[in-house]
Parts: sequence; C-alpha cells; structure tokens
Amino acid sequence: MVLFKRMMRRVWVVMAMVFFSGTCVAQKEQVTQPVDNVVEGDTTMTTILKELQAIRQFQVKSDEERERIRKKHEQEMEAESKEDLSNEYGAMLKIADNTEQDIVRDGWNVYGTITIVIAIFALIVAWISYVYTKRTYEAQMMTEEHTSNAPVEVQQWKLKDLPRHFYRNLVCTCAIIIRYRFEGKGGKRLRYPSEGNLLKLQTMPDDIVLPIDVDKNVDAEHNAYKHMHELKFLLRNYNVEVEVASDHLSRSSITDESLSCDFDNLLFKPLHLTQSTFSFERALPVPQDEDLVLRTVAIMVREHYKKLRIPSNFNMLFGKQAMRYLDDLLDGDVVKNFREVVDEKDGLDRSLDSLLSNSKNYGADNVSQAAIEKVLKELKPEEKAYYLGTEGKDGSQRIPGILSITSKEEFNAFYHANYPGNAGRDTKQLYKNMAPYLNYLNSKKWEVNIFLKYMLAVDAAIEADRIGMVNFS
Repeated sequence: MVLFKRMMRRVWVVMAMVFFSGTCVAQKEQVTQPVDNVVEGDTTMTTILKELQAIRQFQVKSDEERERIRKKHEQEMEAESKEDLSNEYGAMLKIADNTEQDIVRDGWNVYGTITIVIAIFALIVAWISYVYTKRTYEAQMMTEEHTSNAPVEVQQWKLKDLPRHFYRNLVCTCAIIIRYRFEGKGGKRLRYPSEGNLLKLQTMPDDIVLPIDVDKNVDAEHNAYKHMHELKFLLRNYNVEVEVASDHLSRSSITDESLSCDFDNLLFKPLHLTQSTFSFERALPVPQDEDLVLRTVAIMVREHYKKLRIPSNFNMLFGKQAMRYLDDLLDGDVVKNFREVVDEKDGLDRSLDSLLSNSKNYGADNVSQAAIEKVLKELKPEEKAYYLGTEGKDGSQRIPGILSITSKEEFNAFYHANYPGNAGRDTKQLYKNMAPYLNYLNSKKWEVNIFLKYMLAVDAAIEADRIGMVNFS
C-alpha cells in the first residue's frame, strides 16, 4: 500500500513535468527551435521514463494476479459444489440402503405386513359401503317417486268418472245453445251467455291423467304412456276449443256459421274424449270391465236420474222458460227437434255412433236397455222407489216410479211422493210437456241415440235458466 502511494506521487510529478515540458517545447517550436534538439543526456527524463515503465509492469502483474485469483476462486467454488452434491447423493443412498427391508438381514416385518393387510381390508370395506350406499340411495329415490305417484286404481277411477263429467258438459253445452238461440229478437242477437258458463267446461289434463307407476320395460304397460300422452293432447285441444267458442259468443259481429262450427265441436268432443279413454284404461295393469261402452251409457243414465231426484232441480221444470224449452224439444220428433234447436251439424250423433261401435256385447239398438238394466241392478234400496215405485199390501203398485208413469194422476202422485214440500202444486202442465219423455221410458225397447236426446232435453231445460246472460257491449 505504501509502495502504491509512493508510485502515485511520482506519477503526479511526472505528469506535471510532462505538462510543463510540453508547454516549453511548444514555445520553443514557435521560436524555431525543433524537438529533436532535446538533450539526450537529461537524467531527470530518463528516470521518469523508467519509473513509468515500472508502474506499467506493476499494473500488468496486478491484473494477472487478480485474474489468477478469480479463476482459482471459481475452481474452488465448483469443487465445493461437486463435493456437496456428492455428499447429498451419498447420504440419500445411505438412507435408502438403511431403510430398505431385507428379510435375510432384518427378519420378517410382522407389523408392516399387518398394516398392509388392514389397508387392503379397509379398501374392500369402503368399496362395499359405496355399493350399498348407492343402492340405498337409488331405492330411496324410487320410494319417493312411487310415494308421490298415484296408484293405478286411482287412475282407473278417474277414467271411469269421465263419462259423468262429460255428460254434465253436454248438458251445459246444450243449455247454453238453447239459451243463446232463444235470446234473439227479430233475428238479431241481444245477449250472450257469460264466459264463465263456457270456461267451466274446460278439463285440465293433469287432473285426469295422473303420474302413475307403470313399468316402462314391459311393452304392454309401456303402451299406457303413449295413451296418456294422446289423452292429454286431446284434452288440451278441447280446452282451446272451449276458449275459442267463449270468445266468439261474446262478439256480436261473429257469423252464425262460425258459431255453428263452435257448437258442433263442443257437442262432438265429450263422447269422443270418453271413447279415447278406453285404450288408456285397457293398457292399465288392473282388472277391466267387460264392456266399457255399456258402462259409459249406464253412468250417464245414472247421472241423469241422480240430478233429477234433487227437488231443486226438478222444480226448475215448472218455470215458464223451462216449460217452453221442453215443449220445443220434446213435442213431436225429439231427434228432429234436437237437430233444429241444438245440434245442426249432428256432432253428437257422430260421436255417439263412433262410441257405440266399440261395444263388445251390444249393438246400438239394445245397449240402452242393457244400460238401464245395469242401473236398476245396482240400485240402492232407497233408490228403488224412485225408479220402480212402491207396492201396496195387495201387490198392486201404490205409487209409480219414474219408469212406469202412464197418466197425469200417476205423475202427480209420483211428484208429491218424491218431492215433498210442494203440496197443492199443479202438475198438469208439466206432465203435458214431459209426457213424450215419460212415455218413452215406458216403451219396451230403448234406442240410445233417442234416449240420450230425451235425457239431454230434460236436463238442459233445468240448466238453461241458470245460464247468466250478458248484453253485447
């Protein structure tokens, strides 16, 4: 360090002398004295040059020494890294060698073997638990689904009840048509049945077609799903037609032809939909009735007399308008009158003919008689007097039933016996209007197409006065 400081001082001195000598030389050149005249024997300059040469040599040696030290340091670092790496690898090898199981050297590892066996057993138990858990979950889901679904017997009961429901729809439809046609004046319509009278005819598909348990893997039962879909589709269409008819009735500018088409649809669809349920019911895995057509007609007959037995219903027939309706529908040929007043396009007859063609045991001529016989066979004891009358002690008929009335006296006795609380009411005019209906009940042979029109005429006359009418806006 001392040597370096001494050398630096000499460098400064030499630099100062060079600067000073350079200045002097420049002045001498201006005066015409050349550089080559410098005295070669100048001892001071020689000394300076030697010292500069020594400094240069020292710097070169210092640089070489530093480079040598750097390389040496790098070599030492590389050697240390290799040594460390070899030491770690060796340690890992020693650890692996020391921990490796050797039966010859260490003997049998009982605890390790037991641990492996327990692990395998636990894996098997876990797999078995998963399988049973999955099956339990699937069984619970099926139980939940089956619990929420309706029994097949309930679905069958719904289908059996449809003829009653659609018969009431036919009665309401006929009452609406009758009331609508009789409300006109001079060929001009003044009022129309309120929308509620028609819209209540709608039948919600989900109320009729229930979610039921049917095995989809069995072809015979899988067929039920197809009929379920078809029935829902038909019911939706029926509801649309009811809405369209309701809208048309409320428009005074609608043409008679459009209304006639609407009425035709509403008269045709109830029995057509009833027939459409037969295929669905036969596809259900439950015991079936032998003849579904006979059952359907019997249900409609039973519904007719069930409503007629209610005093408030029967007494509606004494009304002035009801008697007018009965006279227009029952006087003379009931089939012809029904076509002129209610069913111009024979929609009811078309659907009825199609329905009767599905009867297995009865033709169109005798299914009505079989139906009434079925109804009489299933009568409850308290119902027999209404249908068949009561007998006196001598075996003669004391009070006639509705099926055996032949005179106005018998009708009067029948009325006061079955509808008490109306003593003194004159029944002559009502008997006169109902005589064609009562006489047909006494005939030996019934035809369903005629008997159905008699039933609808009487029930529609009762229902017509309950139809609310609204003025055209």
